[in-house]
Amino acid sequence: ITPIGQPNAGSRNVIFNKGERQGDAPKWQVLGRYGHTFTLSNGATLNPQLKYQWQSEKYDAGLYRPQAYYPNNRNTRETAIPAFGLLDVSLRFAPAGDRWDVTAYVNNATDELNIKSLTYDPNPAGATLGQTLATLGEPRTYGVILTAKF
Repeated sequence: ITPIGQPNAGSRNVIFNKGERQGDAPKWQVLGRYGHTFTLSNGATLNPQLKYQWQSEKYDAGLYRPQAYYPNNRNTRETAIPAFGLLDVSLRFAPAGDRWDVTAYVNNATDELNIKSLTYDPNPAGATLGQTLATLGEPRTYGVILTAKF
């Protein structure tokens, strides 16, 4: 595959070898949701919801290399993002008449470490060793939402 960009020291090129997986593309990703509305005898409703998302290991910014540092090959150091799964849960209550409702939620209920991206800088500010920077996804978050209709 021909690299993208101009072949000079200032450009960032993408270099793929035959058979390599493309960056930021997990081999497997699964998303499942379930929700159900229960109507109580007084007309009020309860609506629990579950969402689970899992993705397999993927490779990120290690595929992106400044042409000046890696003109003919890809350095695979620090590019694997481990598999992770996220569980979100919520419960909505609405009284009869549906003039207001309240929803309690927990996102990333298991507080799973999830890495969104990795970036490797082979020579930060003239240093002799490179550094890897990670962008993390949200930790466990929770809250309550009150909605009024008028």
